[in-house]
Amino acid sequence: MPELPETETIARDLQAMVAGRSILDVSVIRSDVLRGVEPRSARSALRGRRIDRVIRRAKTVVLELSGGRFMLVTPRFTGSLQLAEPDEYGTLVLRLDDDRTVVVGRYPARA
Repeated sequence: MPELPETETIARDLQAMVAGRSILDVSVIRSDVLRGVEPRSARSALRGRRIDRVIRRAKTVVLELSGGRFMLVTPRFTGSLQLAEPDEYGTLVLRLDDDRTVVVGRYPARA
């Protein structure tokens, strides 16, 4: 699991890059990464929301969204949260209003 410094770095980097952007679309590639919400509900809750702020709370990255919504991402042992192009390791993809994507993913297994 990433330690606090790594999680803080993720949150700070994303804050600088995506705060103020809106989420146009959401792709749930692997629904097993969701906790307490179904893919359809997650998509409808996130679409159209503005990312107001990205912070770290313990080992969780918190995306504070417009309308009082929050998206919590706990990278865990093999996870990542990146501003990147979707790839085979992406589990959830947020397409932003500037054509960039935030990818919640997992790191590939090492041989």
